[in-house]
Amino acid sequence: MVKGTESGHGVASDHIKSPMPGTVAKVFVKVGQHVKAGDTLVAVESMKMEYNIKATHDAVVSEVLIKEGQFVEMRQRLIQFK
Repeated sequence: MVKGTESGHGVASDHIKSPMPGTVAKVFVKVGQHVKAGDTLVAVESMKMEYNIKATHDAVVSEVLIKEGQFVEMRQRLIQFK
């Protein structure tokens, strides 16, 4: 996602948002962790299906804004990057 937009076409951004409402099933990253494009960051469960949210670019995690078991809304910020 591009900073300040809702587009999300694999362009570098400073955060990742949830593509749907659901429950956070698993958080795969922690603050300070270096991630590469394609790494799974968070799994969100919705309607009995699990959706893996992946990094769109190489980055460093600066903040994890959610925790496992938490309900998230569509477009809610999940992970912040440096």
